[in-house]
Amino acid sequence: MQQKGFPLPHFLRKIITLLRKIKLQSRLLITFLAISLIPVVAIGLYAYQVYTDSVRSKVGEYAEQSAKLLNKNLQLELEKYGYYIDSLSVMDSVQSLFTSSGEHERQTTEQIHAIMQENRSKALAGPYLREIQIISLDSELLYSWGFENAASTPYNQLLSDIDRVSSNDSLQYASSRLTSNNLVLGRKIYRSTTAIKSLGYILVYINARLLSDQIFSGIDFGLDSSVFLMSSEGTVLASNDNSRIADGSTVDELLYTQLLESNTEHENSFIVENNGNNYLAVYNYNPVYDCYFVVTVPDSYIRNETREITTNLTLLAAALFVLSFAATLLVYYSIVLPIKHIVSCCNIISDEDLEQTIADTSPDEIGFLARTLDHLIDELKGMALQWQKDQIRKRELELESLHYQINPHFLFNTLNSLKWVASLNEVPVLYHGIESLSVLLQSTLIKNDEFITLEEEIQNLSHYFSIQKIRYGDCFDVIYQIEEPLKSYFVPRFILQPLAENAVLHGTDGGEQIIEIRISAHIQNAASVVITVQDNGKGFCVQNGTASRESFSGIGLSNVDERLRLYYGNEYGLVVESQPGIGTTCKIELPLVQNNMPEGEEH
Repeated sequence: MQQKGFPLPHFLRKIITLLRKIKLQSRLLITFLAISLIPVVAIGLYAYQVYTDSVRSKVGEYAEQSAKLLNKNLQLELEKYGYYIDSLSVMDSVQSLFTSSGEHERQTTEQIHAIMQENRSKALAGPYLREIQIISLDSELLYSWGFENAASTPYNQLLSDIDRVSSNDSLQYASSRLTSNNLVLGRKIYRSTTAIKSLGYILVYINARLLSDQIFSGIDFGLDSSVFLMSSEGTVLASNDNSRIADGSTVDELLYTQLLESNTEHENSFIVENNGNNYLAVYNYNPVYDCYFVVTVPDSYIRNETREITTNLTLLAAALFVLSFAATLLVYYSIVLPIKHIVSCCNIISDEDLEQTIADTSPDEIGFLARTLDHLIDELKGMALQWQKDQIRKRELELESLHYQINPHFLFNTLNSLKWVASLNEVPVLYHGIESLSVLLQSTLIKNDEFITLEEEIQNLSHYFSIQKIRYGDCFDVIYQIEEPLKSYFVPRFILQPLAENAVLHGTDGGEQIIEIRISAHIQNAASVVITVQDNGKGFCVQNGTASRESFSGIGLSNVDERLRLYYGNEYGLVVESQPGIGTTCKIELPLVQNNMPEGEEH
């Protein structure tokens, strides 16, 4: 899969290999759908999340500001009762309830009457004041005045909270038997002369409707939201909706725990889960009364604010997807349809299919590929025609060679008879000549191998020279220069005999000197084998690197050249160089391969 010039890491090659197992049209469709659908969905989800977070942040800020405002209003309202407690604590009638030693005496009817008169003479802190109680340090009720008749109220928890937050005021919850629930504002009473020694406690009962009428009115964060005042111990002092969070109840443990953790980390909001729903909780702490104003807003309320934008985003995403999908289909078909046409034209199963053409004139890469394939198909048709011509010519050459064949049985019997006659008459030259002719003809007529080793070809050539020496005597000498590795090199049968025949017949023609015929074979440039037949004889004129057929006997030099080109291609073959009076050189160039026989040939 790795292409030359584009090295890829191993894991990328594996991924590409796996992808190549999927059809191109499927890959394109999946890719186009992914690049059109994923961005739209991702942008939509991102915009929805950002918008939701923005709304949550704004709601949280609004709730936090509301909690701060509620806290401030509560403090302003309770300050009125604080001032009232201040005035009661220093009244002589109240101070006289306690002895100078700090121990109290049971109040007399006159003392209680005096306190009641003074209370009536003072303006009460408002219509929400329900009762006033004065309690000794040992939790004994000394004085009670008002409408709630809370004499039976257990004071231990109330007084312990006053001791815990002293010298600040304590704000607590207390239920009433007769009327609505109350908030209890408590404080220690100190000796007016020293303001150090504590004498007892004063409790002011305030109707819890004060918060719903004056504090919680106009506060609404949607359905299922809550606004409530909570003590530091987790008790609900007052709520805007008792149907969800009742006064005097204990808040959810998870909410209370997360609130304390957030307060420790100085964070004013957090997300809490309740009954499978998420809530945004915002609180504000009042250090004066050691209590919290808490606002819980359901996540559904926040998401309702984003419903319209979510709908618009969904419609926009759907429109973008339709447009992207339409564009994807256009691009998809503009790529797949031409490729399918190319593939169908590449499924050539007969010669008639070669007449098909793609005929794509588009200027893109696929059009270029289509035109290239059309050109290759034209070349393939030309090669098919040339192959047919080559086969016809090959058969002609085979028939031509048959003209030179005679009956082997009659020929070999005759030659054997002549050989034994020469031997009986003691004519060794004739004997060896007939023997060489017999071996040469046997190699020609009996053996059918088209390819033989170069060593066998040289042996046949030596027999041919033995026969020619009977006719020409010692008019020529033969020198062999064959590289040892090339002796096992395969060559077509009888490619050297026509060249040797040319050297003998035309090199010695009309000459009186002895010529030298040199047969050599060597490896050239580690890519090809060059076989040369060279003589220093008479020579002749050569045109275009080859001699005419009439210049040679037998099959002829042109026949050798055609055979070589048929077997190895036009880049290989025979080259003839000759000059009159200098000599002739015939050079054969063949490819250097381990098994150089053409495909389909066997030795």
